[in-house]
Amino acid sequence: MMVSVLILLVNMLTGVLTARYLGPSGRGEQTAMVSWSQFLAFSMSFGIPSALIYNAKKNPDEAGVLYRVALLIGLGFGIIAMTVGIFVLPYWLDSFSSEVVLFAQVSMILCPLIVVSQINNAAFQFRGDYKTFNWQRYLVPLLTLAVIGILILTGSMNPYTTALAYLVPSVPLFIWMTLLLLRTYKVKMRNTYRNFKRLFTYGLGSYGNDLLGQFSTYIDQIIIAGLLRPATWGCMPWR
Repeated sequence: MMVSVLILLVNMLTGVLTARYLGPSGRGEQTAMVSWSQFLAFSMSFGIPSALIYNAKKNPDEAGVLYRVALLIGLGFGIIAMTVGIFVLPYWLDSFSSEVVLFAQVSMILCPLIVVSQINNAAFQFRGDYKTFNWQRYLVPLLTLAVIGILILTGSMNPYTTALAYLVPSVPLFIWMTLLLLRTYKVKMRNTYRNFKRLFTYGLGSYGNDLLGQFSTYIDQIIIAGLLRPATWGCMPWR
């Protein structure tokens, strides 16, 4: 609970600073460039993180194999999310400049990594390593806040650098966590199809609940991005 409160406070401060220094139009452009990669990645995980927690707890001797299989599935779904975003964004963000749309399309390359980060979070949970799980959750927004502070001090604040501040700091952290878990689970892939079936079957069963949660968080932003101009969107209360 304490970590969740700290994350909320950091996100509030980050939102206030970006709104203050970017203004409505810049804030709207920055949000459009950042939101889609997160929305598509979270929406196309197909319940695999939840399936990993359940199956690894139920079959602890196969936790390593289950993690590696979940990682491969997550990479596949992440690539699908990336492809969907690249083709959909030019049509959905037609009220934005071509530079903003191109930036949003490039940001789609992070989709596989974001899906992998969800699987890593699930791995830390089924391992009971909540210290690492919470530190990872807290460090991502904290690094974003630190980069935004540097941008303000150096006079480099604009929608593009701010979008990078939201997207880039998490990349080395996610990669490091993945390598850490892969070193922990140095196992040979066995019974791959059976473990794939376990994860995918359970994942589909829990996917509806996960998808509704993501839609409740992002759907208003996604729909309004296709209807409003950047300045109007940047004035919306959730940002």
